Amino acid sequence: GYYGPAFFVARPSAAALALDPRYVIRRNVTLHARAARLLLRAGCDPNAVARNSLRPLHVAAMRGFDDIALALIRAGAGLEAPAKDGLTPLHLAAAHAEPDCVNCLLSHSQLPQLLTNADGETALHVAAQHTTSNLGMPLMLLAYGLSPVLDSGGRSLLHRLAGNVDIQLRTLVHVLEWILRQHECTAVAALLQEL
Repeated sequence: GYYGPAFFVARPSAAALALDPRYVIRRNVTLHARAARLLLRAGCDPNAVARNSLRPLHVAAMRGFDDIALALIRAGAGLEAPAKDGLTPLHLAAAHAEPDCVNCLLSHSQLPQLLTNADGETALHVAAQHTTSNLGMPLMLLAYGLSPVLDSGGRSLLHRLAGNVDIQLRTLVHVLEWILRQHECTAVAALLQEL
């Protein structure tokens, strides 16, 4: 049959697809996930610890490989397993702003609020400290139910956000107003009065 010009525009050649970075990344992630599932079925330990103290779930979380993270969780990988400095997979996914992995980890974790690193920081603290101008990750964690508690040094989410120079003041004020409405924090209300 006749396939007009739109047919050829809508369907790039295999060679063109092979050079498209979006396709290569998606294809590689899919291949990595298949390889991970095959290795797990062959008996590889989902909790194996590397010399740098990272486990496979830590690596999948910080790289944003949610398919691999899910396969590891289903194979028995420890969600609360700490790496160096007590960082859990949730901490690493939050620090690297990987929303799909954070969602995967939160949906399988029993008590994400209790997962703290060596400094008593939750994933919320880490996300606030490492976020750039976009506050999507801290807001996602707050919306999921993680509350802004103090770490072992007495620092709160507010300390982390206020100390992050990558966040614009206007954005910070909007986030603080949202936290105030959600958690009725008197400390946040006082800070907003000063701004």
